[in-house]
Amino acid sequence: MRGIVLFTLLGVSIAPLAQAAPDSTRPALQVLDKAPLVLRGRGFGPAERVRVTVVKAHTQLVRQTRASGVGTFVVRFDTVVDACYGARAATAVGVGGSKASIVLERPWQRHCGELSGAP
Repeated sequence: MRGIVLFTLLGVSIAPLAQAAPDSTRPALQVLDKAPLVLRGRGFGPAERVRVTVVKAHTQLVRQTRASGVGTFVVRFDTVVDACYGARAATAVGVGGSKASIVLERPWQRHCGELSGAP
């Protein structure tokens, strides 16, 4: 009887951990550096081909990369994070369906018109 109670208690306390595990492997992007912009991806499929797109004010920058055997990658862009003229957001889409997005800078956080001499 004691063994059944102990087993039941262990099962109940481990169940929330098992449910949380998939969230920790969900694809995600993280900023490693803002100037120049360096992004780290995690949670992608092993060796999955990934297209990373950075949205700027009037253009997009695209890099193709391949995730490592554990589903991570690092990619560098020759731009900086800036709401007015630099990188604003990034998206990574893998050929296997993995997808992650991140907002780098919101345009309404700064008044771009106040910058003098900006391109």
